[in-house]
Parts: sequence; C-alpha cells; structure tokens
Amino acid sequence: MRGESFDFVHADAMFLRGEYRAAFEAYFYAATALHLPRAAFDVAFLYHMGYGVPKNDHMARQFYKASLYLDGGVAAFNLALLHLRGQGGAVDFEAALDMMQRAAAEDCIDAQLYLGLA
Repeated sequence: MRGESFDFVHADAMFLRGEYRAAFEAYFYAATALHLPRAAFDVAFLYHMGYGVPKNDHMARQFYKASLYLDGGVAAFNLALLHLRGQGGAVDFEAALDMMQRAAAEDCIDAQLYLGLA
C-alpha cells in the first residue's frame, strides 16, 4: 500500500448518494494504485451492476478475482455466478463449483444455500 491511505467512508457516501461515477473513480484508484481488496470488490460490483460505468462482466470477473481474499466469501460467490452464467467469459462449471465451495467454506450463506439446493 506504499504508506497511502484511502477514505472508504467518503467513497461509500458518494455511492449511497447515487454519485456512482465519482465512487467508481475513487474505488478504482484504491483498487489499482493501492491494491486494496475491498476497493477491488466495490469496483467489481459497480462493473457487474453497471453503476457509474457501462456494465462489463469481464471486468467484474477480474476485479472479483482481485478481492477473493476478503472475509465472508461474497467475492467468490459473485465470481461463481459469473462463471456459471457465462457472464464476462465462457461458462465454466468447474470454476463455478470451485468458487461456490470456497464461498460456502468462508461462511457465505448464499453459497451454502445454493450448494444445498443444487
């Protein structure tokens, strides 16, 4: 992180006010320049949903991969869904299952339910 800090409260406030482009730019900087996994997750979410930037599932996949080390497994769960649905790349059932199991092991309730119903 090179001694730099990032104000997540300010970026989150921009997001909550609907200032998606400004929030995206802040998170993108923190993800790419500071290599912060939480910021990478936020960038992935914005790409995935198309908030502040054109919807881009390929970029969402890339940034979810960069945020896999976050606790809770949500990044792995979202990445599993992208692989399962072929969003942002080819359908990859093996990668989807791997990510879903990883998310479930990290106590992601959605992943546990998904695997339980599958």
